[in-house]
Amino acid sequence: MAFFAELKKDFAVNHKPFTWPGFVFHLFWNSRFNALTLIRSFLWLQDRKLPTFLPAYLLRSRYQIELLKPLTIGPELYLPHPFGIVLTMGTRIGARCNLYGLVRMLQTPSGVPVVEDDVFLSDGVRLVGGVRIGAGALIGAAAVVTRDVPPRMVAAGVPAKVIKPREAHD
Repeated sequence: MAFFAELKKDFAVNHKPFTWPGFVFHLFWNSRFNALTLIRSFLWLQDRKLPTFLPAYLLRSRYQIELLKPLTIGPELYLPHPFGIVLTMGTRIGARCNLYGLVRMLQTPSGVPVVEDDVFLSDGVRLVGGVRIGAGALIGAAAVVTRDVPPRMVAAGVPAKVIKPREAHD
């Protein structure tokens, strides 16, 4: 039952109520809701140590989304442009995160990225190695993050630098 509870939260934060007919429709229709359903299916299978090849294949072929287990994604994932996302082994994403297209979370010898709750990752963001993105942080488009970003801060650039505190209304 946790699978559907998580999916209902994901659908709600993506501005669509969860219904059974809608769920069946989104199993087959390419959309962000289909991507969310496949991601939650992947995580559900991973947590039960079952094969994840079918949702992994569908995510890769339909959306160019690459998930490498094990990984953790918290509830209420906002996924407006679900294309070209790569999440490496061990990646942890907190609750209520916004993940836009072409985001890459890459493992290096320094570790894997950790994204805390309420983080906004714009299009094309790269998180490289064992960086920690603090709760409520906002990372600008195409930023390459190689150092930790403190909570409630805005970071941008290549390499990313903290540029200001995040406003309360962001």
